[in-house]
Amino acid sequence: MLFAGLQCNKTVRLQRLCSASSRMRVQLLIIRFIVLLGCSGSAAADYKDDIGYNRLVAEQGAMMPDGSGIAVTQVEAGGDPPVYMPDVNNVQFVGKNITN
Repeated sequence: MLFAGLQCNKTVRLQRLCSASSRMRVQLLIIRFIVLLGCSGSAAADYKDDIGYNRLVAEQGAMMPDGSGIAVTQVEAGGDPPVYMPDVNNVQFVGKNITN
């Protein structure tokens, strides 16, 4: 009987230790989350600033090229029958001249 009581006492201590360890893990996880959340503010910057686009626009001003008048080639293949032309009825191509 005495041995069973000691075993039970060890089990209770182990459960308390595990419980405290779990609480500590949760607290550390919360702290990490808060730190990462605080660091994410710097990542919210505009990507155009990151790549220098806004600086280029400021330098070029009204003379900034917009890409109009530039010929573009698109090549696609596959399908049955082969599909090599974009859907000219798509709204993205309104005002664009597509030649087969």
